[in-house]
Amino acid sequence: MDDIDRWMPTHMDEYRRFALEADSGLFTRKTRQRLVGELGLSGRDRTKDDFWYDQRNCVRNGLKDLEIFLMVAGPSNVEQVFTLENVKPVIDAILWNHGPEPDIETASIAQYMIESGFTYLKRMQSNLVTEVHEQTINHALDISRLLAAHFASENKRRWYGSWFDEEEVKRK
Repeated sequence: MDDIDRWMPTHMDEYRRFALEADSGLFTRKTRQRLVGELGLSGRDRTKDDFWYDQRNCVRNGLKDLEIFLMVAGPSNVEQVFTLENVKPVIDAILWNHGPEPDIETASIAQYMIESGFTYLKRMQSNLVTEVHEQTINHALDISRLLAAHFASENKRRWYGSWFDEEEVKRK
């Protein structure tokens, strides 16, 4: 699969072992093997476009399943699954495995994670947040918004030309 070969992750051996050994999860064992390049497309005369269309839909539905799990599983079950050890590789893959070109969607996700993370920490530890801390957090949030907005303007200039109104981004 050309797409996989082009952006071969550094953890591919680990992914291949998982593809061969795991019994359950978002993908079937055969789909995992196809994703890591151990198997070709299925015998149904499928194209790569068909394969990737199916996988995008599967992952989109899997994210919704994940959301459902988080909402109904209860704190104990959630804490057993959502550890830093389990989540860090996913966050790193979201932020860093899109290739060499800047990606406006990834910048938006990063900015949201910063904003949501600070909001969570402030709420959970509000007794420790002084006025100075609050100002520092607000400055950090402003910087993250500025960087994401600048990223958007740079990205639009790169792809769509200079017709873009930079003042419009600053207002958002």
